Amino acid sequence: MQGDDRKARRKLERLRTALAAGERDLSAGRFVILETDEEIGRFFDKLLDQEPSSAPDRRGRR
Repeated sequence: MQGDDRKARRKLERLRTALAAGERDLSAGRFVILETDEEIGRFFDKLLDQEPSSAPDRRGRR
C-alpha cells in the first residue's frame, strides 16, 4: 500500500509540474489553436514522437 501511495504522489507531482509549465506557456502567449482533425492528428503525432520511451503509447500502454 505504501508503495502505491508513493507512486500516486510521484504521478501527481509530474502532473502538477506539467500543468505549471502549461500555465507558463499560456501566460507567455505560446499556444496554437488546432481547428481540423488533420491539424490535431499532426500535433499528437509530433508530440508522441518527442515523448520519452517510458511514455504510454496511444492506447495508454507503456
